[in-house]
Amino acid sequence: MKGLKRHMIKQVLNDFYTDTEIETITSIIHSLESDIQIKTLISEWLHTDDTHNILMKRKFKSKRGNLKLLCIRKFVSLIGRYIHVQEDFTWENYCQIYHQIPNLGGDFSQTAREMVSGLFLYTVSSETLTNPEVKFFILKYSNLLLPYDFELRSKKKLNITSFIESISTNFPLDSSVEEIIQVRYHAHNNYLYANYFFSTENQLLFSLVKSFLENLEKSKPKKYHIQHRIMITLFEVSLNGHKINKIEDFNKATFKTQLLFYNLLIDEYNPVGKREAYPFLTMFYRYIDDIYLEENGERLFNSFSFNRDILTHILYQRSVEEGYEIVNLNGLSDCPVYDKWFIVADLNKSGTHIANTSNSFMNFEIIHNIEFRQDLKDFIWKSDSTYRGIYNQFQVITDFLNQADIYYKDELNVIPMNNASMESDQLLGSSEIKPFSNRFLFFYHANLLSNEKYEDGTTKNHIIFIRKFLKHVQQKYNISLLGLDEFSSIEVDDKGGIPISLEDFVEIQKEFEKRLNSKIDETLLIVLQLAIETKLRLGGNFGIRKRLHRIN
Repeated sequence: MKGLKRHMIKQVLNDFYTDTEIETITSIIHSLESDIQIKTLISEWLHTDDTHNILMKRKFKSKRGNLKLLCIRKFVSLIGRYIHVQEDFTWENYCQIYHQIPNLGGDFSQTAREMVSGLFLYTVSSETLTNPEVKFFILKYSNLLLPYDFELRSKKKLNITSFIESISTNFPLDSSVEEIIQVRYHAHNNYLYANYFFSTENQLLFSLVKSFLENLEKSKPKKYHIQHRIMITLFEVSLNGHKINKIEDFNKATFKTQLLFYNLLIDEYNPVGKREAYPFLTMFYRYIDDIYLEENGERLFNSFSFNRDILTHILYQRSVEEGYEIVNLNGLSDCPVYDKWFIVADLNKSGTHIANTSNSFMNFEIIHNIEFRQDLKDFIWKSDSTYRGIYNQFQVITDFLNQADIYYKDELNVIPMNNASMESDQLLGSSEIKPFSNRFLFFYHANLLSNEKYEDGTTKNHIIFIRKFLKHVQQKYNISLLGLDEFSSIEVDDKGGIPISLEDFVEIQKEFEKRLNSKIDETLLIVLQLAIETKLRLGGNFGIRKRLHRIN
């Protein structure tokens, strides 16, 4: 009986092999633990022109011996390890076999892949296999049985974890054909295919991702990289608990959650690579927005802070990744409570498209004093300036507020707290220690005028911006008219010189002398004289004032 089986195997081999090769191949096949149908099928397959064409791509003459026989031996042994009966021709075994191919050694990998694919496809036409269910399965999913695998490039730049390794293939282990999405892409002047693994029980999610990839294939076929495999495989995981039961469950929150999840994961395994998560998600969300429009006659994402136009905004990615919230300056509703604003143009308000490059970021967290921070937010919120003008004001006033906070804290540490004995005047204001005191406003104004880095126009703009803000908070902080009038648009003729005339200074000095009530007032008069008559900067005057205070 064994002799008959051996004869049947030998009979199917032809002139492509020498007699010696036939004997060797017959012996190799005969040694398998597979049944006679599988052994005969392998012999038939090795007899076909398809097999010969695959083998002839290689140069088998070598001093190392008969490489053709070596290749066939490795291939037959690998098949025999997983295929024992007809019913073993499954997707799961196909994946297992493919994952063992790199272990064959030598440079047989691509040849072995083509031979494995060819053998599985051959079962459909072979009369040796008689199980109709096996034939139907292979025929139905023949497109997934690719003769090549995914190439993971730039391995030196990647952190190859077990997860990355498991999805870096067209044939993921522990997958089923129902969890595979095949996509066509263009490479090397040819169209190729890739299998992607997406395991989920949510049929809506699977259907959306599959139709999205298929639509993308038609409109813009491209070769996807390992980042895309990660994003597809972990699409449901990236939602981080957001339930998707209907298409309307996708929103701004899910977009942000997925983007931050993908960025973190991609940075972990490929810290020097280009992030692909944002363009991938943008295309997906715009795709389902189009589906919703087609089915319902309106856009799915139609709010001011999340819509298809904002997704393509050059700054939107940064706003999401850095925690900014989109703000539409209308001044009518309550001022936003968050501290990081992404100011976006409103077409209805300004006639400017949402993608206007003047849109800007405002991070109020850089303002040290929390109360000042809220003051500036309220000022910006109620401003009627242009978008570009608002950002310029934000920058100038932010510096002004931080300097005011430092000055106020320094005064609390240097000057004794005795506000009860200090006088108040409608013109000069109170001499008490408080934010935006006359002392600070004079010093800051003088420092602006003496700053040689600023052009005259820049200095004037700074003064105008600060004056507008001071008027906004004048009542809250009891800012004097004198302090407010200090910030007016004036001509700046001599950077670093005397900012006011001698006659004006004499009149100011007389007024201060009339109001002297304490040693502190005398010290302030000296500091005022130094600030006006010398080029000492603010820090120098502070240092003198502190030393005088210690002497007194």
